[in-house]
Amino acid sequence: MVTLNPEVVSRRFVDTGYGIAHCDMLGVFVVSANPANMLRVFSSPKLGGKDKGFQLQRTLGGPESPFPMQFKFQCSYSGSLAFTGCAAARYLLVSDNGHGTVHVIDVVHGRHVGFVVAAGTIPGPRGVAAMGSLVAVSAWKAYCSGKHFIQLFEGSAATWKPMRVISGGFRHPGSANGQLEMPCGLRFAICDDDMVTSLQMFIVHMIWKNGKTDGWWLAKVQLGFSMVQASG
Repeated sequence: MVTLNPEVVSRRFVDTGYGIAHCDMLGVFVVSANPANMLRVFSSPKLGGKDKGFQLQRTLGGPESPFPMQFKFQCSYSGSLAFTGCAAARYLLVSDNGHGTVHVIDVVHGRHVGFVVAAGTIPGPRGVAAMGSLVAVSAWKAYCSGKHFIQLFEGSAATWKPMRVISGGFRHPGSANGQLEMPCGLRFAICDDDMVTSLQMFIVHMIWKNGKTDGWWLAKVQLGFSMVQASG
């Protein structure tokens, strides 16, 4: 097991970043930094190796970066990260609340590949998850009003098309099935039930009960895809 030394990735590098992602294929570890509105890319330590641990390779974004390599995370629920793509073309997805989009970044070469959707298309993107050819984005613009939903996309690199909304709505103060409030963290999961391998999603979200916050909950959604569909 690789142990993270707190002195290796210090607070001066991380700020108050929300996103964190690691890619074994690329040997990198990435964090998003807020309010710096930057990505910080580290080399990840090798298991059992004699390297010096996490070493800063580059920073991406910030006020000096040219468009579109600019981010406006704005809050602690934006700047989520997830890697997508095959071994030959592995890219980082970055949710950007301020620009209303999800960026596609080549962290190895430090270049902006494109967007999952055009800037301003997603109202308040927060969490992001990827598996195979699928990407899911949780979104909500206002804390206590409007649509709180998860949009599913299919594609690769900078070419994505929307598939469907997994679950939408806003539940306050009720607790009706199929509605979400402030969905943030997302993860795909493989399920083997009744000899059928299918895809599920786990969603971290908040609920209200009798007009009060009832804490954070973990919801499980059956997506209805076989792994052949999910792998692309």
